[in-house]
Amino acid sequence: MYGFVGAAGKIALKGFELEVSTDFATVCLSSLTDDPIEQSESLLLSAIGRCDNTDVRYSEDGLRQLSFGCPPVLIERSRRAWRSPRRVPTSRCG
Repeated sequence: MYGFVGAAGKIALKGFELEVSTDFATVCLSSLTDDPIEQSESLLLSAIGRCDNTDVRYSEDGLRQLSFGCPPVLIERSRRAWRSPRRVPTSRCG
């Protein structure tokens, strides 16, 4: 899912609950096995906030990009919490 998900509060998915406190985010939950997400014993939850090139410029209203900027890409960290009734081994990065 992606967009202004922070205002949505708790988002209930099949077997999972997700809450994002960052106003804009892209969140992806993937199975790292051949099993579907609800049966997988290994999951990857990826979440980022806004991202854009360094020194990118937009019009005053924010609707038009005036310059592409340059590397590196600046990525806003997404704040999120997720819950599952299943026991899934966890590892944390970031």
